[in-house]
Amino acid sequence: RQAASCTECQRRKQKCSREWPCNHCSARRVSHLCQFASKSSTTSGDSPPENSRKRGNDEVEEPSSVPAEVSSIDADEALKTWGYMPGHQHYNLSSAANGASGKSLDGARTNQSEAVEAALQVIPARSLTDALVQNYLQNFNYRYYPIYPPTFLEDYTKWWTDRARGSALSLEFTCLLLRVCANSAQYLTPEVQHKLEFELVTDVQTLTERYNRAAEKLSSSITPGNGGLIQVQQLFLGLTWLKNEAKFVESWHVLASAVREAQEQGMHKDVFPDGLSEFEIEMRRRMWCLLYTFDWEMSTWLSRPLIVDHDSCALQLPSLRLEDSGACPGLPSPFTHMALTCHLAHTLSEKFRNVHAIPPQELALQYHKEVEDWFAKLPRVYSITDPDTRWDKEHLFVVLQRLQLHMIGNMIKLSPFKPYLTGNAGAFRPYLAESRSDTPPDERDILAKGIECCLKLLEASHELFNIEFPINARFHLVIFCIFDCSTLLCSALIHDTKQNLPQRSKVFGAIEISLRCLQKLATLSKTGEISYSFLVKVVSKLPPSAQKETTSKRSNKRAKTKAVPAEQQDAPLGPARNSEVAAPIVDNSDVSNGIAPFPVTAEEDQPDLEFALDPNGFDIGSLDFGGMEEIWNWETLNID
Repeated sequence: RQAASCTECQRRKQKCSREWPCNHCSARRVSHLCQFASKSSTTSGDSPPENSRKRGNDEVEEPSSVPAEVSSIDADEALKTWGYMPGHQHYNLSSAANGASGKSLDGARTNQSEAVEAALQVIPARSLTDALVQNYLQNFNYRYYPIYPPTFLEDYTKWWTDRARGSALSLEFTCLLLRVCANSAQYLTPEVQHKLEFELVTDVQTLTERYNRAAEKLSSSITPGNGGLIQVQQLFLGLTWLKNEAKFVESWHVLASAVREAQEQGMHKDVFPDGLSEFEIEMRRRMWCLLYTFDWEMSTWLSRPLIVDHDSCALQLPSLRLEDSGACPGLPSPFTHMALTCHLAHTLSEKFRNVHAIPPQELALQYHKEVEDWFAKLPRVYSITDPDTRWDKEHLFVVLQRLQLHMIGNMIKLSPFKPYLTGNAGAFRPYLAESRSDTPPDERDILAKGIECCLKLLEASHELFNIEFPINARFHLVIFCIFDCSTLLCSALIHDTKQNLPQRSKVFGAIEISLRCLQKLATLSKTGEISYSFLVKVVSKLPPSAQKETTSKRSNKRAKTKAVPAEQQDAPLGPARNSEVAAPIVDNSDVSNGIAPFPVTAEEDQPDLEFALDPNGFDIGSLDFGGMEEIWNWETLNID
């Protein structure tokens, strides 16, 4: 039997396509309102079969032996008291006996507690909060898309209405709003930043920390398992805030809290109570997809155990049909890149459960093949070689998704190649070659593949930097990839005593551009400043021949780029300020080297490599890495 029409089509008396989201709801861009009545609700009013009402002559109805006060207890609550996880077989018995509990999974509106009252003192006036919310939706939400803007804005409007009326406010949504403000304050346009700092008489760093502290305090007052989807969302935004502050270990612990909260709601089993709409199920699948991906990535970066037990996890990727619209057929969902990344993480985690049992060379080649196959199967809009760019101008998130996917894929490919770039591959064989030319043929091929991965990753990173700087320059992926790849290439040059490193000239060009990127980032964040200082010191350790080659290349560039009009300098790009991806002014020498174009700036704004090549300076081992050491170990560069 086909499903009945959705409630919206029934209300409007329209012919429904009977699939979620239906044709009419998609066309009106209200997919979140497209709901189909559950089977239990459609049959609850039907009269029972005739034979169910008949009794035999010898059948006597006995009075219930269960006291009324006991039978009225919600069985689900009893199971929860004993600590059973939702989805356990006992919950099925409970549902059969008592039916749906009828309680909202997202939590009831609670009375304003002291925690809520304290939080209200932190949230700024409506006009300023509006600016923060809009800035978040325009400049950060597309990064992972944990929040669906239409429903969030509906709840946001209602929250202000309830507050004006003195009605009870939701603990969960108040906490989520604080998280949005905290993340937004990390990615402000100059206009919004000036407005906030002028009105609130404080700097934005103080503001973002203030909002985060208030959210942490409020979050601690929410009982585990009772916050619903909103509770998982706000915990997720808590870990993104920490990652943006380069607090990676702390973010890993918050990720654990978010995973446990999601498991309390059955997201890891893809088991949900009756009565949830298709929209609510879709959003829960998206959140679990995010948590699964973050757990896999962070366990790889931090060498920490997986939080999610993959053996007991039923990963169901979201449908991605929520944003379908007849106005833009074929436009990918803003969540598509996360679903694709999650699919890659799931594939690799299934195939490489025990990486230590695989020989290093074989592991590197297998990883390379798996990621290349994944790249080949990407939709054409995300293709590496010949992407479909018809959406790039009107929908900038497509460009950002494409670059982010390329960066993630190449980061994964590069990981097992790193020992071969830094000269540490000798640990995997009984002898250590004196120079690159003495390495076995198979290892030379692996080295070439590693260099290629590095250059591709830097190409995508430089291109993403052009778009993100300066508004979103604190995005950890931008800083880390540029920094990590550049130091790896420097180590490869240091160990290239025969000067026959594959694509040697392109390596110099990539390092050159990375220095300029990190110098600009150094003015915006401590992590950027430390990364630039460290890369400068690593460049100083290049052999004299490499230093001459680099400074010679630098002198040629100076002659080409001296006369640059002032109005063309440092034109920042960003999703909130540009509807199109503007074509930057490029240094053609970088293009000829196969490196992503970088905006040409005034001479005094560019890093002075003569300073960079000064061997006198502080000890690298004494540097404060500002949190970067949690995901990166400089000793692996093997440059002492």
